[in-house]
Amino acid sequence: MEPPTPTPRRAAARPLRVLFVCTANRARSVYAEHRARALLTEPAPGTVGQVRVASAGVRARDGDPVEDGMAAQLQSRGLSAASHASAPVTDELLRSADLVVTFEFAHHMAILDAHPDLETPVLGFTQLMSAVQSAGEDGGPPTIADLLSVAPVNSMGLDVEDPYRRGTKVAAACAQQIDEGLAAIVPFLRQAAAQLDPADVEDEHPVWAERAVETAEPEPPRWWQGLLGRGRE
Repeated sequence: MEPPTPTPRRAAARPLRVLFVCTANRARSVYAEHRARALLTEPAPGTVGQVRVASAGVRARDGDPVEDGMAAQLQSRGLSAASHASAPVTDELLRSADLVVTFEFAHHMAILDAHPDLETPVLGFTQLMSAVQSAGEDGGPPTIADLLSVAPVNSMGLDVEDPYRRGTKVAAACAQQIDEGLAAIVPFLRQAAAQLDPADVEDEHPVWAERAVETAEPEPPRWWQGLLGRGRE
């Protein structure tokens, strides 16, 4: 009896590339990038693919650090963005992404106005979250194309409020809103990545290089810091 012909193994698909965009690439987009990267390392059921995340800003300068308030929110979750250096949105970067996610309607429109021939899908963060939830109701893993057909119209009413230099309460509320959105968005991204055509050539843009999750020790609560301070007296 002849041995059975081995079934050809399906080549691994390239990573799905997701670009988070805010104003200066110092607060919302940075937080979302680092939180998403951490969530993507957690075990997931079913067939999932690789996802790479990056961030940029529509009015960003090169090289600015993460804003202090959102840095503290990352630290409270055991994460760090110490290596972050802000970067502006460029045509090359937008075209190398599979999905662009903005945090304000103004960001969305700025990208479309400056890049009218852009083929990469652009969705607002809240718009994307709503689309993922709607697409999931139909059963089966949705694709990015599916989301575009069910996404609500983006508007200023769906903006994620800018926490830049507005204090701890605003930063904490912003972080919580992004966390809640990523809880729905990240599982979708992993399923969508598994459906990519393995014949697609991976883009060589350096922003999509694989990066490790940056961790940090969460800062002790203030009452504990007080006890530590008295202990050193």
